Amino acid sequence: MKFGLRSKFMISLLVLCFAVPVFGQNAQVQFIHSSADQDATSLDVYVNDVLVAEALGRLQATAFLEVAAGTVTLKVTPNGNADSTIVKMDTDLADGATYVTSLAGILAINDGKSDIPLFRDLNLGIFKLDGALTAATDAAKFE
Repeated sequence: MKFGLRSKFMISLLVLCFAVPVFGQNAQVQFIHSSADQDATSLDVYVNDVLVAEALGRLQATAFLEVAAGTVTLKVTPNGNADSTIVKMDTDLADGATYVTSLAGILAINDGKSDIPLFRDLNLGIFKLDGALTAATDAAKFE
């Protein structure tokens, strides 16, 4: 198939129109399961009802994931049970920003079993990390 100069220009213009608005409208988000609750062994994480981390085990973390910037809803459920919400929160993600989320505390079924208030509920914290590395600059080294 042969394209003339005008056709090539129109195709290039269409590609730019659709590609440019998407560029730079994402944030990098990492999810860390830091709860020591024996009943919270495996969790699923959703962003705007889209599963982004499945079967996240205790003391595990995801890689940094591309998430659309803007207001998003984060939801955590037991693995394989999307209808049983453990914790849910709305948050704003800035374009090009890097965030780390931490799941900490205990499940409601274990509420009151700890004397330490911090550990009485499973909670979700999100922290913005300006200038954070999302990957090692040298794969052979630990940073």
